[in-house]
Amino acid sequence: MYQIKEITDKKEWESFIDTHCITTFMQSWDFGIFENNTGHGVKRIAITDNNNILAMCQIIIIKAKKGSFLFIPHGPIISKNLLPFESYQNQDFPFSENQKSVIKNIFITLYEFSKTFAEEQKCSFIRYNTSLPNNKILIECTRYKNIVFAPIYLTSENGCVLEISSNSADVLLQNMRKTTRYSIKKADKDGATVIQKPKNEFFADFLELYNETTAREGFSGFSEEYLRHEFEAFESDNNSIALVSEINSKPVAAGLFIKTKNCLFYHQGASNHPKIPAPYLLQWKAINIAKNLGCKYYNFWGTYIPGRTPKSWQGLSLFKQGFGTTTWSYIPTYDLVIDYRRYWFTHVVEFFIRLRRGV
Repeated sequence: MYQIKEITDKKEWESFIDTHCITTFMQSWDFGIFENNTGHGVKRIAITDNNNILAMCQIIIIKAKKGSFLFIPHGPIISKNLLPFESYQNQDFPFSENQKSVIKNIFITLYEFSKTFAEEQKCSFIRYNTSLPNNKILIECTRYKNIVFAPIYLTSENGCVLEISSNSADVLLQNMRKTTRYSIKKADKDGATVIQKPKNEFFADFLELYNETTAREGFSGFSEEYLRHEFEAFESDNNSIALVSEINSKPVAAGLFIKTKNCLFYHQGASNHPKIPAPYLLQWKAINIAKNLGCKYYNFWGTYIPGRTPKSWQGLSLFKQGFGTTTWSYIPTYDLVIDYRRYWFTHVVEFFIRLRRGV
């Protein structure tokens, strides 16, 4: 059995995450700061073998009316020596017997620790929203007693990814859908601009567009407080980028982007569906910023999953896929149940949340 080590040193944490993580910003140190600022507890742990770190994850402690639980968003992050980056692009990636054995024992160690920690925190279950490839071998490695399929997800169960480091801007444009490439050029020709703005100016523009977007698309958005906390947590380390697209000096689209060592993520966006296709130019500007920052990937975040995400996501998914992206499918969200009596109350509440989302 491997050991659990609590990590309290930011440099130690970021050194591992920067080296081995390509799929998410939700296991970054800054995301833990964000969770703290929104009132959640955070525990950072590493799974080790003779002081050799095999995996890391942040465990978020959530106390909610529907029930208290632990949440591991897009974790654990496993060493790329065990989980090569290539495995995200190949669902049939041939893991060796040693890789399978070590990964399985990583999860057993994590499950045993998190069960004890959940009981200490009086939580009824632990939600694992891992970003491991949806690979049959890895699914087998993550199986455990008392695990059930989660009724809802809390963060994306796939990634819409563009590999940018090995391609020039011309090649990236050529690999796009013809209509996407045309829309970028048309927006630029018709006078749309994209501006990187400081926090206060950005939020005045973004919130107006965001509220318009949620009303139009019929979904419950994040609160202003939530969005500000997210931006500020990453801004402190210069890892958040705020872009606004304007037509005749009027904001028509905006996006909040989060940077890690390997990737720039498009996480929050809004627009008022302008006649000039400014949102396409906004994304193209962000992709070029990512290239200039030395990122290997640009991640548009989640896309439509039948039976799992709202049908209204279909249009947004087509928009993202038009940039020549590849979809990385992750293992679906699952819950490790600690107390079935309390868990089933949460399960029923979340079933109705799922219906309200239009899934």
